[in-house]
Amino acid sequence: MYPSDINQILTLAAIAILTFAISRWLPIGHPRSAREPVHADRQPRTNHHSLNGRTFRMRGVPLEWDAARVLSFLTEHYGSAKPVIKSLAPEIGGRFRTGTVVFLDAVSPPDALQTGSPWRISLPRRETDQATCDESLMLDDDFHGITTLFAPPPDDHKVDIVALSGLGGHAFGSFKERKGTHMWLRDSLPYDLTRENTGRPMARVMTYGYESSVVQSKNIQNLEDLATSLHNSLLALVGTPTIKPLILVAHSLGGLIVKQVSTTGYSPGTDSNARGRQ
Repeated sequence: MYPSDINQILTLAAIAILTFAISRWLPIGHPRSAREPVHADRQPRTNHHSLNGRTFRMRGVPLEWDAARVLSFLTEHYGSAKPVIKSLAPEIGGRFRTGTVVFLDAVSPPDALQTGSPWRISLPRRETDQATCDESLMLDDDFHGITTLFAPPPDDHKVDIVALSGLGGHAFGSFKERKGTHMWLRDSLPYDLTRENTGRPMARVMTYGYESSVVQSKNIQNLEDLATSLHNSLLALVGTPTIKPLILVAHSLGGLIVKQVSTTGYSPGTDSNARGRQ
């Protein structure tokens, strides 16, 4: 028997022993229930109690409202659910704020949140409001489109970051710890990217959501459609007074969408009527 044959036998034996040891050491998991979501990161929409601790997006918050004012407003309308404001930041257009909120005791939530539809709460009319229609605070858990999770003061703002989840993921849940509340994009990343001279956060951090579910999905969009939607959303960044460098964070299908967007010509400095070429 040649030395090479002996080495091959010893290698196979080592692999067999290691495989047996791992199978004995690791617990054998139970098969996935048919009702269990395919992706644990995705926020499931099931019964009333599943709303406890789930994160909802708030849109249309008046620009002059701070977190305490928003909390007071939600408590007035739904105080029994024990709302907790987790973030509040100006939207891209600068006319409103957007934020995230969790309900610690949502035993009897509004019908809209049970069915997955946005929940609209009419805002008090302001004396200086020139709008022709009533404004509303809207809550949802889809996070479709761009959601600002953190925005530094204008003087510190140096870069924009937009994150995309992958196939079957969720714009918020895919970046949150499982069975926990820590959300990396919102709670960690802004404080890891700081200005060297001041130590203050310098990145506006956003997440982009799109219909990416696989099970029972009725979405008929192809890759080009998804890329066009992202491209149009990114153009909103161009309409701001100062254009910042853009960093796109993506994985899985999100990465393919970003790659496809490069063929549509998005680049900082373009507007809705002109497309630059990368």
